[in-house]
Amino acid sequence: MCPMPWTLYRYILKDIVKLLLISTLSLVTVISFAVAIKPLSEGLLDLGGLFKFVGATAPTMLVYALPFSAAFAVTLTFCRLAGDNEITACSASGMSYLSILLPVIGLGAALMVFLFVMSNWVLPTFTRAAMELVQKDVMRVLVHQLRERKPVVLADYKIYANQAEEVPPPRIENSDVQPDQLILLRGVAIGRLDPRTQKTRSDHTAEEADILVFRDAGRTWVQFRLKNALYHDETTGNPFLDSTALGAEAAEMLPNIELPSRFRDKPKAMSFAELGALLDDPQGHPRIISEKQNLIEAIAEEDLLDRLEEGLTRSAQSYGSAEVLGVRLIGAHEHQHYVVSCAAVAPREAEAVVIPASPEKPALIDLYEGGRLLRRYEARGAVRFEPVAMEPGGEPRLSPLLRNVSIVDPRRPDRTTERSEIKLTRLWWPQPIAGPLIGQSTTELIGVAGQRFPASIPVGRAAVTLQTQIERLHNRVISEVHERAGTAVGCMLAAVLGAVLSIYLRGRLPLVVYLWTFLIVLGGTLVLQTGARLATDDNRSLTLGIAVLWMSVAGVAGAIAYLYVRLSRN
Repeated sequence: MCPMPWTLYRYILKDIVKLLLISTLSLVTVISFAVAIKPLSEGLLDLGGLFKFVGATAPTMLVYALPFSAAFAVTLTFCRLAGDNEITACSASGMSYLSILLPVIGLGAALMVFLFVMSNWVLPTFTRAAMELVQKDVMRVLVHQLRERKPVVLADYKIYANQAEEVPPPRIENSDVQPDQLILLRGVAIGRLDPRTQKTRSDHTAEEADILVFRDAGRTWVQFRLKNALYHDETTGNPFLDSTALGAEAAEMLPNIELPSRFRDKPKAMSFAELGALLDDPQGHPRIISEKQNLIEAIAEEDLLDRLEEGLTRSAQSYGSAEVLGVRLIGAHEHQHYVVSCAAVAPREAEAVVIPASPEKPALIDLYEGGRLLRRYEARGAVRFEPVAMEPGGEPRLSPLLRNVSIVDPRRPDRTTERSEIKLTRLWWPQPIAGPLIGQSTTELIGVAGQRFPASIPVGRAAVTLQTQIERLHNRVISEVHERAGTAVGCMLAAVLGAVLSIYLRGRLPLVVYLWTFLIVLGGTLVLQTGARLATDDNRSLTLGIAVLWMSVAGVAGAIAYLYVRLSRN
């Protein structure tokens, strides 16, 4: 048995590694600057941020650059060896082609392990760092848009300002997290949007406002401080003036707004351990949390309407008797409650309960405060109860619309106020409805939706959306794991392909040989990416996508096997 030609192997590997480092560095730099063009053109990066972004994205580009640079380095090295007849000399001395290819196979295996470890445990950190840099400069775009008198939407808020500028943030005493940015606004209007209809639910106007931007543990949130603010709620129509003085610490505060992260919900920015944890328990994913909350709201609102319909049906049976059994609802203010009674209830609509009142049999809504009757609403037209969008973590509420209403003050029964239409707001059910649902898992909630509300369109839609998002997330995680593994294996095959093709096409120009190598590797990469997309496509099966993904690897391996067999015969 011939001894291993270690000197030859070191000679080959030395040339390959040298070319590999140079080509990888060049390719990674070019791709990193190319990726930075889009955020740079959108104004998300300044000159300093550009170099930080390139530095953060450069390691992540290894996934795309390493297979091609490995193929390039091996191709040039083996083309030179074949051109100098060194491959022929080795073959004449008794070495098989497999022995000649061993250093490339070993280097390819090392690159495969390196790329797999990097893509699963190292590169996600750099991906997050790059995306955080872009997200940090999103507020600059916000300032730029506000200066041009363009409205800006943050989460469920639409913001408009006459003037906007970014200044150094202050230091907040006794706070563990300090603000990272401060934006000063003048002539401010902030509208809160209904997440379903995107219509304005309430709005604030203020002489001045501060926007404090906080960042901690991968989260970004903003805090509004309004000065001399006027608040208007579309559901009540009542304005409230906040006379807080300018510059006072007690300026009106809006709830914190957490900005959606560009990487928290992307499997590409997650490590192998994080992907495994997400696969075991997808309920912590931001999108699943959001869809779960939507399902909770849909179930709670449907349950509220069912309870109201059932209570009004019982009330109709005692209507006109000496003791009417009305439905009790909690009012918006402390110590207030309403009692609703009617003669009949119309067949249930999809998202409303309707009382078909008439002048002979009006619907009665009594407002009590502290146990004393404060006001009575007598509706001679239809009364329509619709749920109002829930606050996160809150309970569902009702907003009845009354038509042809007489408002009676029991203290002055001889005087009544007539209104053609009036809308009451913030009527709550006495017992919690949404609270018990919050602690349930997504599987339990989907089961509740199917068992208790099989005919409800909103509940069914929310349940299907949640189930779809869970399945989509599962497919994305599985696809990402297979894509990383397939890319790593493909890197090794690209190196071996370059060597085999160089020997097979000896006598050809190195660039011609690399062109063929490049085309085969590029084709395999495109098919691999296509398989990854198919695996996450709702209209395709996960199995089909994974099969196509690994077919790309098998295709490159098949090309190597075919070329090696042809070489062995010669």
